[in-house]
Amino acid sequence: MSVTSSASKTISSIGIQDLSVNTNADVSLSALSTAKSTVLSTAVGGASDSTSHVTTNTALLDASSIVGGGDAVIQGIATTTSLADSSSVDGSSLTNSWVDSSSGIADLASLTVGGTLSLTGKALNTIEATASSVGGFATSEASLTVLQQGIDADSIVGNGSASAITGLATLANEASATSVDGAAAAIASADELVGATLASVDLSGTGSLIGEVDFGSVGLASSTGGNATATLDADLAQGLISSSSIAIDSDGSLKGLVVGSLDATATSVGGVAAAQAGADDITLGGDLTSLIIGGGSDLSFGAQVDTTALATSVSLGASAQAGLSSAVQALESGFIDGAADGIVTAQAITNLAADASSRDGTAFAAAGSNSLAGAQLASLIGLRTTDDTGFDGTGSITALAQGTSNASASSVSDAASAFAGLTAMGIDSLDLTTGSTADITTAAKLVG
Repeated sequence: MSVTSSASKTISSIGIQDLSVNTNADVSLSALSTAKSTVLSTAVGGASDSTSHVTTNTALLDASSIVGGGDAVIQGIATTTSLADSSSVDGSSLTNSWVDSSSGIADLASLTVGGTLSLTGKALNTIEATASSVGGFATSEASLTVLQQGIDADSIVGNGSASAITGLATLANEASATSVDGAAAAIASADELVGATLASVDLSGTGSLIGEVDFGSVGLASSTGGNATATLDADLAQGLISSSSIAIDSDGSLKGLVVGSLDATATSVGGVAAAQAGADDITLGGDLTSLIIGGGSDLSFGAQVDTTALATSVSLGASAQAGLSSAVQALESGFIDGAADGIVTAQAITNLAADASSRDGTAFAAAGSNSLAGAQLASLIGLRTTDDTGFDGTGSITALAQGTSNASASSVSDAASAFAGLTAMGIDSLDLTTGSTADITTAAKLVG
């Protein structure tokens, strides 16, 4: 007698919602939100499916106005965990582990502080899905379906001597699918990751602004008798984003950073093996519309993504594709004006690797490009400016675009083909004016 098993859970969590604060004194606000969903399903003789779904987890949501006459220490930390596991002996196994959205601080409309300011938003996500089957197919998906962000703020005014704003988003998602007789498919994806989105910032003293994203995605698919497919994507990852203007009266330090990895592995004995990671993904360390700093400027932006696709088949074809049409850029900047010395560092780094091997079938591997004509070519850019960059003192600009693109294909009995492609540009466009020494260093380095 067959027994079917099905389990699902949907949860959401918000620390504080619809907040308004007005005081002449100090402000101390700590908002914490934790959402954890764990779902297990096991069947013998029938199908098994499990779904873990976190619709939203936000520590501080919809603060229309926060006004403090003194110092302010504000933090919002959202920790999200979604775990799903399904297994079947003779039937199919289907596992979904989803997080729609998570934010440390979201929709902060207005923040005004009379003293020093410390503002921190963190979104920490773990998403895992595991599916296993002996007699049927196994499919697992571990995905961030909408948005994960550290801080999202419209207007921040700091009238004190020092202000520090930090947004952090970290994601670890892993999908694993294993089948003995059927197909196995593993999908791990992220729609949008943002460290900090700041529309308008006006700071009277020194200012430190940080937006950072760290992500790691793993997809493992293995089948003995059927096809195996592993697909990974991080569609859009951005560190520090300013859609309007940032003004800092004294010394200013800005940092935007994205560091990520994608690792897809597909293995099949009797079927086709296909691994794909990072196709059309966009990674951007920082995007600044307008920046005015009254003192010294220290701007540091970086984006690094390592993408690996590995496919192995014994009886049929193997295909591995890594980073097709992907784009990695450290900094996109508009108007920048600094009243003293200025240092700008922008580093874009990517490493692409695709490896396909088959004993009896064809093997195809593509890293960055999938043809000799350079179709779907991946790109690297250190720095691109769309307006003037000026410092009244010395100006030091360092931009690096560095990458590797390696593709390997091998077959014992059939055809094998491999393509690798990548473009790199240290500085795309720059209009620099300085009151003293101008020092520009740029490098584009490719290996593969």
